[in-house]
Amino acid sequence: MDNEVREFPNDNNLMKYPSKFLQMCQNSVVNNERLEMNFRILVGSLLLGVKCAEETTVVDGIYKELVSKLANTRINKFVNAKCDRDLKIQGKVVDADKI
Repeated sequence: MDNEVREFPNDNNLMKYPSKFLQMCQNSVVNNERLEMNFRILVGSLLLGVKCAEETTVVDGIYKELVSKLANTRINKFVNAKCDRDLKIQGKVVDADKI
C-alpha cells in the first residue's frame, strides 16, 4: 500500500489535479482491487474463526482509513519537499552547510 501511495505524489500529478491532489491519491489506492484483496486476505488470516455480519463494513472502514492516513502523510512529505525545492530554486533558502 505504501509503495502505491508513494508513486502518486509527483509534480505531474500535482499539475493535473491541483485542487483534488489528496483525494486523487487516496482514490488511486482505494480503488486498487489487488491491494484491497490482499488487505482482506491479511485481515481474514488474523481473524480465523471469527465471523460477524458487520465484518465487511469494518474491514472496508479500516482499509479506507489506513489509505487516508498514509496518503495524508505521503502527500504532506511531498508538498514540504516541493516547497523546499522551490524556495532553493528561487534563492530564498540556503543550506546550512553552504553558509
